[in-house]
Amino acid sequence: MHQIFRNLCLVLLLTPCLSSVTNVAEGQSAVKSNLRAGVAKVDITPAEVKQLEVVGHRRKVTGVRDPLRAGVLVLDDGQTKVAIVTLDLIGAYSEIVTPARAQIEKETGIPAANIMVAASHNHSGPGFDADSRWGKELINKLGAAAKQAASKMTPVTVGYGEDKIGFSVNRRKVINGRAVVRLNEDGPNDPRVKVLRFDDGKSLTPVAVLMHAVCHPCFFTWGDKGSLPYPDGFPKMSADFPGEAQTFVEMCYGNQTSSLFLQGCA
Repeated sequence: MHQIFRNLCLVLLLTPCLSSVTNVAEGQSAVKSNLRAGVAKVDITPAEVKQLEVVGHRRKVTGVRDPLRAGVLVLDDGQTKVAIVTLDLIGAYSEIVTPARAQIEKETGIPAANIMVAASHNHSGPGFDADSRWGKELINKLGAAAKQAASKMTPVTVGYGEDKIGFSVNRRKVINGRAVVRLNEDGPNDPRVKVLRFDDGKSLTPVAVLMHAVCHPCFFTWGDKGSLPYPDGFPKMSADFPGEAQTFVEMCYGNQTSSLFLQGCA
């Protein structure tokens, strides 16, 4: 599994279409750009996880394998300001999106209509309860992260890259006129991983890496259910492969950039 994560991240890092790093004299702008960007990440792992139910198989967990995080990328071209919010959660439900947009608008002035909230569809994390302590803390954390991102705006250039991953597969078959969950290696599948990299306009070093892939994050649910040594499913909460990929990309850049994940149609 670690090799799979590594392969995904190497694709992101080695895609040839991305801007290369260039040495630029101090104070000299390498590229003139009217696009500015700011980014922030925040830990959104529930403080109390024992006996908390995760979405995959509706099972209780006893701890945390790796943290759940949210990312906020703010973009401004001088006329329009937008925010992209990513969550290591199962879904971006209205119970999350509506208050999150309101809180971010309050903290940054970005219109709610210009705020996109997206989840990785993580089956190894919790559901969402707007009335819970964690639910309220989550909304406040998103507002604070957006405020932080908006305070760090810098001119950026944008690079795009695309390659393929090798671990996604179609999981639907039509049997007797009904669609059922079955391994279907010959079915439609989108193996592409697409990357936008936002580089500082002066140093051309990465400010943010936004990646998009298509696969259910259930490495610690479906993959381990019924198999040893975890016949009841993996006992700890996780951000699954999107979280692992983000962490690896950030590590490869010396933790000087932030990586965000957008889920495709899985």
